[in-house]
Amino acid sequence: MAENYVVVSKIKKLVKESGLRTGGDYIEGLSKKVEELVRASVSKVQTDANKKTLGAEDLVLLLNYSCRHEGAGRQAIGDPCG
Repeated sequence: MAENYVVVSKIKKLVKESGLRTGGDYIEGLSKKVEELVRASVSKVQTDANKKTLGAEDLVLLLNYSCRHEGAGRQAIGDPCG
């Protein structure tokens, strides 16, 4: 497994509160998405010579996922199923 960028116990607790369990590859996949998101934010900010701090406005990476209703596909973070 690559370096972990999430607090496993907190993720598992959050999922368990929903009555679900985490699969063996879930934490690794989530950590990889976090790393991709941070790297994309860094790249975005590095293109602006005047900016030296990452902010919420720099969270621009899109995630692929499936929803069970119309609007499934590639969406912006914060809008999981349109």
